[in-house]
Amino acid sequence: AKGLTHLLRTLEVDSGAALRRGRYAIAAAAMQDHGFPISEEFRDQAAKLYERLIAEEPDQLSQSLKDSISELGRLADFPVSDDGRSRYELRPYAAVTGRNQPKKKHHAWDGGRCLISPKPGRALAVIDYTAQEFGIAANLSKDPAMIADYYAGDAYRSFGQRVEVADRSLLKRVFLPLMYGQPAVGISKDVGIPLALAQRFESTHRQAYRMYWQWTEDAKRFFQTTGRLHSVFGWLLHGKPDTACPMKKRRRTVANFPVQANGTEILWEACRRLHQEGIYLCGVNHDAVMIEAYSGDLADAVVLAESIMADASAEVLGRPLRTDTEIVRLGGRLAKGQRDWDRLQAAVGTLEAFAW
Repeated sequence: AKGLTHLLRTLEVDSGAALRRGRYAIAAAAMQDHGFPISEEFRDQAAKLYERLIAEEPDQLSQSLKDSISELGRLADFPVSDDGRSRYELRPYAAVTGRNQPKKKHHAWDGGRCLISPKPGRALAVIDYTAQEFGIAANLSKDPAMIADYYAGDAYRSFGQRVEVADRSLLKRVFLPLMYGQPAVGISKDVGIPLALAQRFESTHRQAYRMYWQWTEDAKRFFQTTGRLHSVFGWLLHGKPDTACPMKKRRRTVANFPVQANGTEILWEACRRLHQEGIYLCGVNHDAVMIEAYSGDLADAVVLAESIMADASAEVLGRPLRTDTEIVRLGGRLAKGQRDWDRLQAAVGTLEAFAW
């Protein structure tokens, strides 16, 4: 034990942080073993649509229709084990911020979410942190206006009141690029809004959240001086020269790192505690976890999981983040999975009308 402690000190490794990573690795291994429950009925539906379209495919198609046909083909062949579950390699710690980077084609929650559905007698719950990046930035920067907006209810609408814009979808698409320093010109081009409106967003954000902007500039200067940034529990970003990483990309990484890396710490802590409490984890996706339980036990599992996730965020930030929960029962789909399926069916209708 003394030899290990000496080695960790020599390598500048925080033993407490290393133990946190190790405990998350245990939860990650359990998630990979559990996988996601897949509906054979939904998979068969995708296969039948794909076969029909391949048989009737006209010569000239738009790229979006080609993409839809390709997506249906991938869903029809999505890898599923004999027990009706799709397992995947989570690839924890793969991103520079420590986030997982599973391959989309093997990760059902990302590349096949319209196929996910609970087995008989079971139910699913997706619990995600509400506006997590907004909340992390507010709490770590200790910006009083940003904190007030986050905990007022709907963080994006709170910002919208400041900028006198009611379109929540637009506010969400604009807010995070602004928070990470994208200039108004880039936002105008990427989002497709007038430059004057993008400039109003930018100036309002900087004026309203002055302490946040001071905090993020301090982080950039610290990185420029030391070549390092770290999360609350020690996940490091090193500034060694990297010819494979262009300077523009490096600047984006530095701007994103404090929020993203601490978001990772929160999910690590949440998953470790959820697994320790015996909650059946199917997987994680950015700021959300998917849990599974017997139908009659799901309500109690959700209450416990929501409490654990609040405590995990408070452990990192000093104040809990809010969560939202979605329940999926037998025969149902995830909300985003249903939207994916509706989009594919609409594409099928368009293609059939064009072909026939």
